Amino acid sequence: MRKRSTYIWLCAAGGWLGLHKFYIEEYGKGILYMFTVGLFMFGWLRDLIHAGGDLDRYVAKRGNIRIIK
Repeated sequence: MRKRSTYIWLCAAGGWLGLHKFYIEEYGKGILYMFTVGLFMFGWLRDLIHAGGDLDRYVAKRGNIRIIK
């Protein structure tokens, strides 16, 4: 069960460290964000704008997880 507000908060506050990527179990991208400061801030800003869609794609891929608004 994932909370949309938690994902967006993690993206906004710790996106440059990849915390939101670890939250949706994209560990490789999380490590990449951590060492490149959110892909030189461009990736972090993109993720902040598209935060809801990224979480929806994660849920669609996993299939058995609900989103709490």
